[in-house]
Amino acid sequence: MWLRGLRFESRKMRDEIRRVIAALGVAALLGPSGLAQNPQQPALPPAPPQVSVNQKGAIRAAVNLVEVDVAVTDRDGKLLKSLRQDQFRIAEDGKDQKISTFDYSDVEKLEKAEAAEAAPITIAIGSVAPPEEVRQQERDRRMIVLFFDLTSLQPNDLTRSTLAAKQFLSRQMTPADLVGVVAFGNQLHVIADFTNNRDLLYRAVDALLPGKEAQLAALAAATSTGIDSVVTEETNAAFTADDTEFNAFNTDRKLASLESLADLLRDIPGKKSVLQFTSGITQTGEDNRSQLRATTDAANRANMSIYTVDSRGLLAEIPGGDASVGAANGNAMYTGGAVFQQSGARQDSRETLATLASDTGGRTFFDLGDLGQAFRAVQSDTDGYYLLGYYSTNALHDGRWRTIRVKVAGVPGARIRYRQVHH
Repeated sequence: MWLRGLRFESRKMRDEIRRVIAALGVAALLGPSGLAQNPQQPALPPAPPQVSVNQKGAIRAAVNLVEVDVAVTDRDGKLLKSLRQDQFRIAEDGKDQKISTFDYSDVEKLEKAEAAEAAPITIAIGSVAPPEEVRQQERDRRMIVLFFDLTSLQPNDLTRSTLAAKQFLSRQMTPADLVGVVAFGNQLHVIADFTNNRDLLYRAVDALLPGKEAQLAALAAATSTGIDSVVTEETNAAFTADDTEFNAFNTDRKLASLESLADLLRDIPGKKSVLQFTSGITQTGEDNRSQLRATTDAANRANMSIYTVDSRGLLAEIPGGDASVGAANGNAMYTGGAVFQQSGARQDSRETLATLASDTGGRTFFDLGDLGQAFRAVQSDTDGYYLLGYYSTNALHDGRWRTIRVKVAGVPGARIRYRQVHH
């Protein structure tokens, strides 16, 4: 019996092996697709992006708040400090906007405080501190940046600028002023953050000395005069080096430094005033227009007004230029062509400064015997101002200029100063 059972088990095992071999043979003939008994499941769609939530469960959303600082004076130039929000009307491209935030910065109140009572304050330029914390520090204070363009300031112009700055710090600076010092040489340098520490600021300005950048300033000045490039009728073959690319690059760097400064100041709330000390910026045709617009756009987004100061002061140049400039030749010596070109070059170097100031709500200061007038003007413009904020009804990010108009009701003869465009 056990032998018959063994034969049965052996026969059963052989049949099982044959079925396995047959199945493998069929699978080999059908290929890999034949092994799948069920259709392949489609891939799951990617998971939606996670919404970042802070520890308190608040969802953050990015919004574009447009802030406009408005100074209102009466016919006599006296500041009006008691206006209400409902007296203001603001429009963008002719369409009325709803005023969402309203505040008044009363700088004059702090100006009358004793300097000894002023607590030490420092706000880092490029600060990453919470905006509300910074807002409490800068409330009712002026924020002034002394910006020195070392690539355009020749040694005597730099000396004149730093002397005026030190006189401002020692004589005109009030307890309401927070001042920072920034210089542009081979790159942008923050010499001193916003502070009311006079000694620290004085040392920062005193450390600005002529360096290699002065050579670049001299070269830029020489190429902008254009006297050497006068082609005379006698030879008609005066050789002139092509400085176009150098001038375009140099001007772009100067403008880009201001754009970088605006980016550093953007997250600091409130109005910022930048006093730019320079010996002029000359554009090269259309090549620098895009960078100029990018600079003014960045300044307006940062609520930064640029006050451009021509540190050359009151110019009384020798006709045809001094010993540092090549003499004119040919008919230019007798027809006045060289002098005309000299005057034109000076005006060209100021045109860009005027654009920077007018497009950002600042001012220009040319032909000043006393550069201290520029500091007094900045303080006067920021004695007190209303800060109006609105969320634009135009949600398009098309890069176009938008015109702002502000009106005040119930105050006959009121004079209003504000930034009239934004981007």
